Amino acid sequence: MEYIHETEENTIYYIAYVKGKVPKPNAQTGLYNRAKSLGYIAFRKEKSILILVNHDTKLSRNVWSLGESSKASKPHQIGAHGISSLNLKFSCCAIGEGMKVGILALLRKGCSVSYYTNKEIWQWCFCDFYDPYGNTSNQLTIQLQPSRPRNAVRDASISEDVRAARRSASRHTTVIVENSRQSLDIDFEDYLFLVKPPESSLLASKYGVILTSIEHRQRMFVKGIFVEQRGKGHRPPLYYGVDFSQAALDRDRRLWMTENQIAETLGNIWDDLISRDHPGALDIYLKLLCISDKYGVLETQYAKETLQPRSVEKLFRRLIESSPQDHFFYNVEDNNVHVVPTVI
Repeated sequence: MEYIHETEENTIYYIAYVKGKVPKPNAQTGLYNRAKSLGYIAFRKEKSILILVNHDTKLSRNVWSLGESSKASKPHQIGAHGISSLNLKFSCCAIGEGMKVGILALLRKGCSVSYYTNKEIWQWCFCDFYDPYGNTSNQLTIQLQPSRPRNAVRDASISEDVRAARRSASRHTTVIVENSRQSLDIDFEDYLFLVKPPESSLLASKYGVILTSIEHRQRMFVKGIFVEQRGKGHRPPLYYGVDFSQAALDRDRRLWMTENQIAETLGNIWDDLISRDHPGALDIYLKLLCISDKYGVLETQYAKETLQPRSVEKLFRRLIESSPQDHFFYNVEDNNVHVVPTVI
């Protein structure tokens, strides 16, 4: 998949196409044909509206339930009793994972979340749930309505975004997120698959990618999603950015790795880059090793444990080559070495 970024009438678009099959933009307007895309993201910052469109995609009501997913190859249930009634205007659903947890977070921030799919409108909201003991809690609920595309054409009370979503709900899936009380704070720089860094700034290994550009330094990503900033407030800090390819996130987008695991994975990334003679990796890592700060940097914390002899030899040879001829080196941990202080 390949994303194209463009701006039109105060709206930011990220348009998804099949990789290698991006059409040419319109010769007069310079804009891309969104109708021929796989889908797109539209962000109207001034109106606090986010729109996500998936072309030729329809979601079934099965995804409401815990354990049901539009990505599953077969229907399955995990600990839920399904939907209480499919014919009610208000249908209660079990609080599940993935899509449902994201919707919960948005609703708690005061956003409205509406899905237009499969000829239906799903307006997600909270309703009071009373248990047999008289306790009240919020339950994730869907206000279910038919899309009625013909009525949408003549309905002057709805926005053009809603009108388009209702008219296309038989073929496509549209999600509209809106917050009328406060601005939506969305930083697209947090998603590397949307805002692609220059290829020249990437050092790719089988464990992840080192991000050397200034705007991505000290930032940690997992599979293209930003998770944490590791600057000078951390000891040791992260010097460059990193995008881990073999790591997991929890539902709150926190990294499921300990400090030692992060440092070890970084060491493995650099060992892989150096062993494969990735352009620039040797000199960059040598500079990291030579940082004289008391705490060093996170990239070198597990150098002794992760760098293989072949990588160490390459680093040492480069150190000698790049140093003045009157310099020499020794192992500070070698018991046979004695440092004799001199005063001139």
